[in-house]
Amino acid sequence: MKRLILIPLLLGSFLLVPCVAHGSAEGCCIHRGDVDYSGGPNSIDISDIVFLVNYIFMGGPEPPCLEQADINDTGGPNYVDIADLAYLVDYMFSGGPEPVPCKIGPQIAIPFGESFYVPELDLIITFQAVISDSRCPVGALCFWEGYAEILMKLADSAGIHYVVLPIMGGISEAYGFQAMPIEAYSYRLTLYQLIPMPELATGPIPDEDYTAIISVDFPSAPVGTHGEVIPTSSTWISYQTPDFTFDSAWVSADTLNIEVSYSGGCRYHYFSVYMHPAAFAESFPPRARMYILQHNDYDPCDAWITETRKISLGPVIDLYIQHYGQTEEFIIDIYDQSVMYTP
Repeated sequence: MKRLILIPLLLGSFLLVPCVAHGSAEGCCIHRGDVDYSGGPNSIDISDIVFLVNYIFMGGPEPPCLEQADINDTGGPNYVDIADLAYLVDYMFSGGPEPVPCKIGPQIAIPFGESFYVPELDLIITFQAVISDSRCPVGALCFWEGYAEILMKLADSAGIHYVVLPIMGGISEAYGFQAMPIEAYSYRLTLYQLIPMPELATGPIPDEDYTAIISVDFPSAPVGTHGEVIPTSSTWISYQTPDFTFDSAWVSADTLNIEVSYSGGCRYHYFSVYMHPAAFAESFPPRARMYILQHNDYDPCDAWITETRKISLGPVIDLYIQHYGQTEEFIIDIYDQSVMYTP
């Protein structure tokens, strides 16, 4: 009972003191109500109320993520206020509604070897390994930006999965031009930054010094059965050597069908399809260049499998409308094959 009495007394003591919140870290919201940004599956506790009271009424430090402290998701220039504190108290001690969920797709900072729990997805993400880092060092003159790849472990109700996330180096990473989503296991993951960048003076970066800035959300269509083409400006796509056989492609309605063959049989394989560059070649009809990436979850089996994957052309059609103002036919080039999309 003492806990139930304490909080109303705190509220009553400072009821007339205003609070103004002027900013928010963009894309930081993971679990609204976790005011002190402690993270973890049980991140909302009494310390969040104390933090909020201290901030609103006593000039205490600003919450690390103001969006997470905006418990009722009102938004606006002064959005963290007494109403948020009352909402959180009601939730914790009176069975009130849960804090409004964050919008899925935040950017998350995960140091090497550490894990992060995303409650909206009931997903634990672990920065498992740095596979390679050939990014152009800071201050060096390079003819190619290079790229890096990291391995992320996903743990959800379906089990353990592994996903490789790539990123280009140099100016692409520094200015956010490189944001190439990877669709896998019902998620879409994007590596925005891999910190730090290589430097000539320091040599190779120890794995334990890396931090990955990523986002994770649900794609608009279920992965593995009906993913979608992802327009991207990343040249990383075109450098890859396929470790599968691309057999054929055809279009039905707004769906691109690809028939692929690969060695496996023990683990799930997923395929990401990209349009690079994210612009149509000015021919008649216009042309879209597609690339396919396979991710095999380190499948040790040798069975030869042939299957058809269905990929939504929705994002490509939307891009066409942005360029030309209406939907018309265009050619899709996939490696050495070409197919026609007709609306």
